[in-house]
Amino acid sequence: MNIDDFSQIEWLDPWNPEKSGLERELESEVSPKHPLFQIEAVGVARRKDTDDVLFFLPKNTPSLAVVHLTWRKETSDEWPFTCFYSSLEDFIQNCMKPEHEAALTDHYQG
Repeated sequence: MNIDDFSQIEWLDPWNPEKSGLERELESEVSPKHPLFQIEAVGVARRKDTDDVLFFLPKNTPSLAVVHLTWRKETSDEWPFTCFYSSLEDFIQNCMKPEHEAALTDHYQG
């Protein structure tokens, strides 16, 4: 997987492709015990309704992480909350599509 692969995705609401520029924020939030501590991360997409950011981890396995940024320095390895995905297909099937379906359901019930 490489950074160009993200331009091929059909992004579903509430996710938007975005070079988030939030790499520094992630770096400032993670503690030495967090699994993303000192891991190269590139923001590639962001949920428009939350502080969730999809980061590409080019030198890591798994290679994707959705991180819920907290906007403060954390001391626990539990925050910022992070969910890892092994591939784009894993992210699409187990994160983006279910969140899209939930957003549609919420929209029609609201």
